[in-house]
Amino acid sequence: KRYNSPPPAAKRVIIAVLAILGEPIQEIKEWIICRRKINFKRGDPTNLFSRMESYHPAADAELLSTEREECYQAAMASMDGLSRDHVSSSSVRLSILYEWVHVVLEMRQHAKKWMEAKEEAKAGAK
Repeated sequence: KRYNSPPPAAKRVIIAVLAILGEPIQEIKEWIICRRKINFKRGDPTNLFSRMESYHPAADAELLSTEREECYQAAMASMDGLSRDHVSSSSVRLSILYEWVHVVLEMRQHAKKWMEAKEEAKAGAK
């Protein structure tokens, strides 16, 4: 948040986090808007870590949603080519954010496959 112009890796990770959390993709392309959405105040429900903690990537209602899929695609595009080593040398907070995005994207991918298989099985049983 303190950067007027963040390192590219930091900006990409923050954009991925905000996209996953459902922030409008067109808005978060601008760093000044991203900065406004980052809050690390303890006890504040809009705290970025609180929002991340309460987020569930495998919620059934959202798994097949086109709008949510766009958010995940934006997050994946933002993270494309970023390495764990590159991010971990920047800051501890950024490393935590990077790992969270990585885990959420993996969980979502597995949950989506499971949900699609469940839907196919349901359709085949009719």
